[in-house]
Amino acid sequence: MKVVITLILCTILIGCGANSEIENDARRAAKLFCEASKMVKRAASYSDNTNIMMSTSLSREASDLFEKLSGKYTNASDARKFLNAYNKAISNCY
Repeated sequence: MKVVITLILCTILIGCGANSEIENDARRAAKLFCEASKMVKRAASYSDNTNIMMSTSLSREASDLFEKLSGKYTNASDARKFLNAYNKAISNCY
C-alpha cells in the first residue's frame, strides 16, 4: 500500500522536461505501479517472506523515483503530458 501511495504522490508532484523524458518517467512510474499491483494480487499465495522482500524492494524503487521526480513537471502542460503517458502505460498492466 505504501508503494501505491508513493506512486500516486509521484504523479502529483511532478515538474518539466522533454516529451521523451516525460514518457520515460511515466513508464518507469507505471512499471512500479504495475509491479505493486501484481504483488498485491499474489500476496495471498505466499506464506513466507517473499512478499515482504518484494514489497521492500518496490518501496525502495518508488522512493528513489519519487525523489527523482519531485518538483518536475510543475508546468501544467508537462504535468498533463506526464499523466497522459502514465495512464496509457498503466492501462497495459491489466
